[in-house]
Amino acid sequence: MRRFVLLALAGAVWPSLALAADVPKPVLDGLKAMKAVGPEGAGNEDAAKGWKAVVAAGEAALVPTLAAFDDASPLAVNWLRSAVNAIVEQEKQKGVKGFPPGLLTSFTEDTTRNAAARRIAFELLHQQDKAAADALLPKFLNDPSRELRRDAVAAGLKKAEPLANVEGQKAAFQKLFDAARDQDQVDDLAARLKKLGAEPNTTKHYGFVTEWNVSEAFDNKGLKGFAVPYPPEKATDRTGWKYAQSWDAYGTVDLNTAVADSKDVLAYAVATVVAPDETKCQVRLATPNAVKLFVNGKEVYFKEEYHSGKKHDQHVANVTLKKGANELLVKVCQNDKTQSWMKPWEFAARVCDATGGALPVQQQISKDGKQVTVALGELAPAPKKEEKK
Repeated sequence: MRRFVLLALAGAVWPSLALAADVPKPVLDGLKAMKAVGPEGAGNEDAAKGWKAVVAAGEAALVPTLAAFDDASPLAVNWLRSAVNAIVEQEKQKGVKGFPPGLLTSFTEDTTRNAAARRIAFELLHQQDKAAADALLPKFLNDPSRELRRDAVAAGLKKAEPLANVEGQKAAFQKLFDAARDQDQVDDLAARLKKLGAEPNTTKHYGFVTEWNVSEAFDNKGLKGFAVPYPPEKATDRTGWKYAQSWDAYGTVDLNTAVADSKDVLAYAVATVVAPDETKCQVRLATPNAVKLFVNGKEVYFKEEYHSGKKHDQHVANVTLKKGANELLVKVCQNDKTQSWMKPWEFAARVCDATGGALPVQQQISKDGKQVTVALGELAPAPKKEEKK
């Protein structure tokens, strides 16, 4: 029987303890070399030598290589993933039927590990013992790994679909809806719940900011306005700004309607969100336009790109909200192109955790002349105005 131990690696490859199987020094050195690669080919020669040493060690290097994904750069992850694939293929050619299932299970269940590495371990387990892998899926329904969570939701849906009891099926779908993060699964489960008489709130589920105040239009001729720090970026006085509310379930605010149906312009939108405590989170944006995001007066994200498409969560900013009120300021720039598909001037923004789930963050709005707080996405979307013909 193989002996598996916990080795303290003193930060040479991992910042914490890592599962290993009497890891040979050449493997540790090889992993360290792969994790040291840099841009423009820096360290590639040493990484290639290290890669060969790790792969040559075979099965003994598998879990240490997966553990090395922790805190690895994207370049290093490519090297490590390649090494894992080579180890698996090499052992297969040797006639090895699989890797220790207990070790793969333990690694997969360890939520402190890199999500991509855990998914690889799960896939290896699934290939050699489908029943054992499937038995793990219910545990991943609220997992920090988006891929494992997706697998769990899909598996849960298969079990819920044949249920004859309507209330039981509705409860099962609701549980899966609450856990789902990917748009296709969320939309599918929302549709199923509606057919059963439920009223799922996709906007609230995702934590979209739906209430905004928008500025006047500023000049963006020649696309120069993106770099210009107009007054809204330097002052907090929002007097005279107009109220704008999202019109769809995915938080979109149409600036052609809210500000001006124009080209060569930009505008700002501001909202106040209230955090119960200091909160590390993400602000995710979707827009076909060039965009900047400021949180409490500090620029935290920008992307100068026009009409290359809009998709859910296409922009992600890691931020820390202070306890209490926080100002989100979004700058959205429109270009001068007149083709119909370049007409949209819009954005959506939401506040969520790293999995894409809503947080207990509220939004401060003015209602009936008073400042009140409501949960993000709680209000129904405003009716969309029909475009002029």
